[in-house]
Amino acid sequence: MSLKRAEEVKGYDKLSDTSKAIFKKFLGNFYKRWEYPEKHIPEKVKLVKDKADGEYLRVDFTTMWLHVKNSTTWY
Repeated sequence: MSLKRAEEVKGYDKLSDTSKAIFKKFLGNFYKRWEYPEKHIPEKVKLVKDKADGEYLRVDFTTMWLHVKNSTTWY
C-alpha cells in the first residue's frame, strides 16, 4: 500500500494556505517518524477552533485521529 499525498486527503482543498503547509509538513514528519506509517492512512483533515485546545488540525486516520498543532507537535 502506498502512502497518501497531502493533496489526496479529503478536506485538504478546504484548508487555508497556511494550514495546507502545516499539514504537508506534518504528514512528511509523520511518515518519517511513525513505525509502519502505511498502517495509518490519513482519510480526512479539517481545521478545528476549540476554546480549550485552541486552533488545530484534526487528522482522521484509518486507525485513530490526531490533534496537529504544527508540523512537529501532535497528540
